[in-house]
Amino acid sequence: MLSLLTSLWSPVEVHRELDHTVDDVFATLADPRTYPDWLVGAQRMRSVDDDFPAPGAEFHHSVGPIVDATIDDSSTVRHIDAPHSLELEVRVGPIRGDVAFSIEAAGRGSVVRLAERPAGWAALVTPLIRPALGARNALSLRRLDHLLALRGPASPRGAP
Repeated sequence: MLSLLTSLWSPVEVHRELDHTVDDVFATLADPRTYPDWLVGAQRMRSVDDDFPAPGAEFHHSVGPIVDATIDDSSTVRHIDAPHSLELEVRVGPIRGDVAFSIEAAGRGSVVRLAERPAGWAALVTPLIRPALGARNALSLRRLDHLLALRGPASPRGAP
């Protein structure tokens, strides 16, 4: 029973296999200007610190279901291990959360994982929003895959 309760408050994690190299995937995740193109709810980028994705660097964007109904958001880099992981603290109004991307080589492509967990008082609702958060993030990874495909085929590992 305790493990069930613990899992209800654990990060919501989704993953997707991509036909793109770790470097290609990481380059897109490390460029927040791409987020409105693939991250569900991201509507427009307002600013990005010049040193992004260095730890402590921020980007600011607006999120919402449609362009005319948005809330200003900011995200701060907590940790980076290029090209394998990027961890962010996200803030949407009074709501805080932790987001971690990890990318591993798999065959000729990669597997990207997205783990997200509400933080602070918002963590109390994690069990209630797990299905919606999982569905949103799974769709975001599908859109990321599509964006990478539009940019062209991934270069073979080791190619210039």
